[in-house]
Amino acid sequence: MIVHKHFFKRVCQHVRPLLTSRRLSFEKINTCLPFHELLDIFSETIDISNGEYIPPISLIAAYAYPDYLAITFETKYWNSEKVYCWYLDKEKRQIGPPVETRVKPEYTAYCCKRNGAQYMSISTSGTVPIEDSVPIVDRTKNAPTYRLSHCLSPLYGNGTKWLLFTEFVEHYKLMGVEYFYVYVKDIERYSRRVLDDYVRTGEIETIFLRTNDRPGADYQFAAIHDCLHRSRHHSRYVIFGDLDERIVLSGTVTLSDYVTNVMTLHPYVASLRFKPRYVICTGHLPVYYHGDETLNQHLPTLVYHNTTPAQPPFGEKRIVDPMAVVLLGTFLNVYHI
Repeated sequence: MIVHKHFFKRVCQHVRPLLTSRRLSFEKINTCLPFHELLDIFSETIDISNGEYIPPISLIAAYAYPDYLAITFETKYWNSEKVYCWYLDKEKRQIGPPVETRVKPEYTAYCCKRNGAQYMSISTSGTVPIEDSVPIVDRTKNAPTYRLSHCLSPLYGNGTKWLLFTEFVEHYKLMGVEYFYVYVKDIERYSRRVLDDYVRTGEIETIFLRTNDRPGADYQFAAIHDCLHRSRHHSRYVIFGDLDERIVLSGTVTLSDYVTNVMTLHPYVASLRFKPRYVICTGHLPVYYHGDETLNQHLPTLVYHNTTPAQPPFGEKRIVDPMAVVLLGTFLNVYHI
């Protein structure tokens, strides 16, 4: 793990509450975003650019908080670029002129709020009409529906996923997880039926990624950035992990109770790190369900007993307080306490 000491030394001089109750009418992003200076420091200190931006823009969602809006997208190689916030009413008619902002960090653009806006969009031009927009998700009330949820890295590839996914969900439900944010890049029809049934019962929500300009695994960072915003004010704490990982605790306490107790005792802690177990599957997963025989012969936890903890930094997964974290990556967290 690379520790950017200079960055964190400078960050300590810019500590403010992540969310405030201010109501500002200004529309320049530095007037409404409480942690604007922190993002500036991050952009100046750490270069996370990976290549040249390739259009088009593919939006994921827009979230409204008490002071600002966050727009997320899956467009790659887009960092520190100048863009424009577009505000639309319920009929998707433009409300006022677009306002300049910047992509900070990747996959996220922050905008100030504007009365009457129900849809948002971003573009690289303040004059060319936009082609896509997303409805604003209301996250203004700090009243989480769930205590512990899980942000699942994107499902991708053509292989069957239904059995591993079902075991994943049921394992974490036993651990006290109440809700799942499931990102989907690719999924075959039978596994889609399983996801749809969990959606029907209200246990998961699915977010489908639409572009096809990179390998499926490379959508992980877009999902991480979106889920950090999606879970804020919706879940008190949230796990970021993969389909083949299992966090296991010894004893009788649930993961939900453990996280709640630790975070309550240490209010300035924004993230807990765990080493999950990986079940090494050496056979093929079934395409269809044919009763108990399918589970007895193929359920990974029953059939495969070769588990291994990956060594840090690659094996550690995080459970975070989304109200205290500004930016989250695979190897680096930036906290705003």
